Amino acid sequence: STGRLCVLRKADGRPGREGYVNTVLALYRTAPGTHGHVRKADLRLARELYDRGVALQIVADAIAVALCRTLALLRGRN
Repeated sequence: STGRLCVLRKADGRPGREGYVNTVLALYRTAPGTHGHVRKADLRLARELYDRGVALQIVADAIAVALCRTLALLRGRN
């Protein structure tokens, strides 16, 4: 992806947990095919990703790959 992900950062340069989680949920919520709804499980996963130190760009790329796979599967059915 060529766009940069923006999130509030703590003094040490790392994103704060709340900012990270909000960014992950916004990425998911705005992805085509997600209907814009966030479930408790999505919130829990976003928190776990932060706790594991997963970079936001990795999350954004994973969402993009999942979307591509879904579109490819749907295209194959037609």
